Amino acid sequence: MLASCSSNQNTSQSDSVATDSSATAPVRNATTGDVCFLHTDGTANQDSNLVHLKIDGNKVTGDMKWIPKEKDSRKGTLEGTQQGNTIKAL
Repeated sequence: MLASCSSNQNTSQSDSVATDSSATAPVRNATTGDVCFLHTDGTANQDSNLVHLKIDGNKVTGDMKWIPKEKDSRKGTLEGTQQGNTIKAL
């Protein structure tokens, strides 16, 4: 399953993450944008955890959905802050 926050259909780009542990570049907050995360679980990946975040400077808002197959789901909103590469939200 593929999920995205935007409707951009361009799939030719790929993301990469630097793995050089000796790099000393400062960690910066993301400026403005949407970020989505999808995690599937279970023997057939039938359970879903979705997180959608809207980042505006160091302010973060969004929502989270836990949707297990054949069980009650849990849904809620998130509000918090971003400092470096860490987001703290309730």
